[in-house]
Amino acid sequence: MKKTIIEIGGIDGVGKSTQVKLLYDYFSKKGLEVFIPDSIVHFNSDYPQSLEERKGWYVSKDPREIAKINLVGAKKRNDLCQNIKSDIVLLDRGYITIKSSAIARIIKTRTFEESKRIVDILCQDAHYVPIEDFHIIYFAGMELIKKRLLDINPEFECYLNNFRVAIDAVSLDHRTYRIDSHQDKIAVTSKTLEYLL
Repeated sequence: MKKTIIEIGGIDGVGKSTQVKLLYDYFSKKGLEVFIPDSIVHFNSDYPQSLEERKGWYVSKDPREIAKINLVGAKKRNDLCQNIKSDIVLLDRGYITIKSSAIARIIKTRTFEESKRIVDILCQDAHYVPIEDFHIIYFAGMELIKKRLLDINPEFECYLNNFRVAIDAVSLDHRTYRIDSHQDKIAVTSKTLEYLL
């Protein structure tokens, strides 16, 4: 079987990690070898490694520098994934999601079009390109996201809204399957498998 690389994407709180686990279980039961790489945080020493440190870092660091570090980490993860011999690679956040997140961070200080141009250049500089065979993007209304994430401050909510707009724009350049994740997680997995199989 040819290796298949799948992006499980979307903004924070849509259920990406849950879907990665359910898909891992499904494919493993079918006898397929499945690989889930670490978060891109583990592929770049410029990241603060603890979640608490990262929260402050994301607020204080220049958004352009954060975007660059994210893209470099994602490129290193891609390099690893291309050399893995598994049947299936599941990426919790892939090209569309990571690029969109970078755009959403830079929008704090620029227009959307300027932010997209900056991220395009950063992707070129990092040699970060999509390697996925499938881009599956999950979405849900902001009310559900707030219930899932709890205690969202206004700044983070603004970032998530920008993130959602960026995903819609970046998705136009790629073949993407969008799934509403407000339903039961098993029903969402069934829709995902319908598309993949």
